[in-house]
Amino acid sequence: MKKHQRAKGFTLIELLIVIAIMGMMASVLLVSYPSAMKSVRDGQRKRDLASIRAALEQYWDVYGRYPVEQMCTDSSIGCTGCGCVVDNFPNGSTWDGNSDLWDLVAEEYLPEIPLDPINNATYYYLYESSGVNQGFGPNKCKVSTCEWYLRARLETTGNYYYVYSVRDADDFPSGGP
Repeated sequence: MKKHQRAKGFTLIELLIVIAIMGMMASVLLVSYPSAMKSVRDGQRKRDLASIRAALEQYWDVYGRYPVEQMCTDSSIGCTGCGCVVDNFPNGSTWDGNSDLWDLVAEEYLPEIPLDPINNATYYYLYESSGVNQGFGPNKCKVSTCEWYLRARLETTGNYYYVYSVRDADDFPSGGP
């Protein structure tokens, strides 16, 4: 008498269960992927602003000031002049050639000025510094650029993320460095 041996392989039900589980796992990954990418881009934005800040502070350590204000509006999408108008905003895909931050590249504190991972009219980096007779504090820096801020919009919250200069005009009792 011969015994029946079970055929090696999977039954149709086992295959359907495995396919269903894989489908659920794939749908979870597809749903979470966009939010994970937003978080990754936000992390890159924070790292980029931190690297610009470090370069600006190195510049200060050498020159006793930050790069002198050349532009009223300085952003990673190339907007120039005192305030952007709709016709030319954004007018480029990189920092303007007159950007104050190019000094950091020229002095080799940065290999290049970072760009926002998306870099469009919604998500871009903004750099604002105080110049001669300008400033953010009540004393204002009278001698040279003494304070600045960098800004980027975060995708996960929609809020702006700011990085500020270590020194500001209020650090100088005489109103300047």
